[in-house]
Amino acid sequence: MKDSEICAAKRRAPKMIIALIVVLMAVLFGLISLANVKYQDARIRTRTSEGLFLGDTIRQSVEDAYQSGGMAGMAALSKDVAVQSRYVDNVFVNPADGVITITFDVAIPNQDMILSGFFASSLADANQLTLTPSIDGKRVTIDGLSGKMNWACASATHETATANGLPYTMPAHPLSRGRVSFCR
Repeated sequence: MKDSEICAAKRRAPKMIIALIVVLMAVLFGLISLANVKYQDARIRTRTSEGLFLGDTIRQSVEDAYQSGGMAGMAALSKDVAVQSRYVDNVFVNPADGVITITFDVAIPNQDMILSGFFASSLADANQLTLTPSIDGKRVTIDGLSGKMNWACASATHETATANGLPYTMPAHPLSRGRVSFCR
């Protein structure tokens, strides 16, 4: 190699190192942003699970009320339901058909500012899911149905309910993110 070629290579080396560092930083930031989105989705699913846990409690109460008192029992139960938690604003039982509507609170306490803003923005107009009871594929709207009560969950989609042949009720403001598999 000539001296001029060696000098030219020495001048290009820092530029190549800088270019390599820039590319590595871009890849690193891409991976970090992907991990952050996955983390946020997992946190939202956790909060959704809390709502479903509260819904499970009410679900058992609806089943018991229908089995012991029919539609009148469900109507009486719907007046007594008042459930709230840190992430759930309200759980409502429709007295006409026993459908449980879980409404998530979009005003999250600012425990972690970035995630709170993300969760609030992702739930601003989509913060509900419903649990619809049925017996033998029929909605629970009349007295006298007997058998095991099945439940269908609906949010922005209702694939699981449809696949199982269960009737479902779409919520007014369906939850679009953070659904657990039962509510897809």
